[in-house]
Amino acid sequence: MAQGFISQMTAERDMLLAARAQAKPTVEVFAVNKPKAYGETLAREDLRHLLKHKRTYCPQDLTAGNRRMLATPSWPARVWSRTGKPLYLLITRRLLGWADREGAHERQRRDRA
Repeated sequence: MAQGFISQMTAERDMLLAARAQAKPTVEVFAVNKPKAYGETLAREDLRHLLKHKRTYCPQDLTAGNRRMLATPSWPARVWSRTGKPLYLLITRRLLGWADREGAHERQRRDRA
């Protein structure tokens, strides 16, 4: 019984190693919403923004350091969350009646004109 399990796991490992050998090399690509020069270091909040997407779409891949960074926003972000954001939400949600990203197309159309 154990011998069958070991041979099954060995065959599976060999299959995975063969697949890995045939896989094309990949690189990490980051998309940012601000102009960056090639090789320019990401600011802490840029990285934190990417980690928020990672938390949404593949939380199993977050490291302990990633979780720590997500748990501690910068002081300007904390000030914004407690002071400016409530006013911003009041204007956009209640007065303009926008939901998340709902007004983006209107702003883009206005900016193009």
